[in-house]
Amino acid sequence: MKLGWHTCLCAAVGVGTVVACGSLSSSSNGSSGGDVPAVPSGSDQSGGFGAASGAGGFSAGFSPADAGVALPPETEAKASFQLPQAGQHYVYVANPDGDTVAVIDAATLAIQTVEAGDQPRYLQTLAGTDSAVVLNVGSNDATIIRTANGVSTTTSVKVQQGSNAIAVAPDGKHAVAYFDETLASPTDQPGSFQDLTVVSLDAAGDTSTPMTVGFRPSAVFFSDDGTKGFVVTQAGVSVLDFADIEKNGASIAQTIALGAAPTDQSALDVSVTGDGKYALAREENGSELRLVDLSSGTI
Repeated sequence: MKLGWHTCLCAAVGVGTVVACGSLSSSSNGSSGGDVPAVPSGSDQSGGFGAASGAGGFSAGFSPADAGVALPPETEAKASFQLPQAGQHYVYVANPDGDTVAVIDAATLAIQTVEAGDQPRYLQTLAGTDSAVVLNVGSNDATIIRTANGVSTTTSVKVQQGSNAIAVAPDGKHAVAYFDETLASPTDQPGSFQDLTVVSLDAAGDTSTPMTVGFRPSAVFFSDDGTKGFVVTQAGVSVLDFADIEKNGASIAQTIALGAAPTDQSALDVSVTGDGKYALAREENGSELRLVDLSSGTI
């Protein structure tokens, strides 16, 4: 897919303000196309061709055609960018309307576009890397993007229908995609209240495994070593052992109750210790703190 933009793309991100103009392109196999050069820092961005303007530095009253430069034909592209997410050297921005992800070089401000699935919307980067995972809500899959030396490659895996939230383990080796009812909009596909997807992230081959957890997952924690995930649900905390999942495949995760009351445990404020041994739960407006052993279930 090849995109040409008539207007400038401006994305304000933590690494700086990105301003770039030109042609955006990507290859049909998901690898990135050409980079878009950044606007020179001394450019006139007030509109038109001013002195040393961002469109190649032409002076006032002088157009590229006067210099014999052949410009490519302009085409319109749909764009509706989501919040940017920063990797180690690149910033990733999902564009649901264009079925693409913009990959922005934080040093040069060059932009490349990468094809994703249908309506890529929910994106997370992998800590300490130039990689990202984006959920495609229209095709019920996830696109994994890895960028090196200005070139991005992609793979894709299936996820549960309606997944609208994704959490990534601190070691970047696993991600959990699930349906969070609190994030759903009336136009979204309905998701499962108990089924989610564990994505195993490996450059040699990404895979996904469906899992069943407690009713209505609302948050995901990970152990500091990245070996386990803990899904907060109305029934308690469901434990995902990634090594066991990769070995044995889809199954029903063990769920540890956080106490007999309240029945709806979504009313609890829950967190999990970094070693993965305990869950801490506090009822809203309550002073009691419950310490739950996640191996035995004792409180």
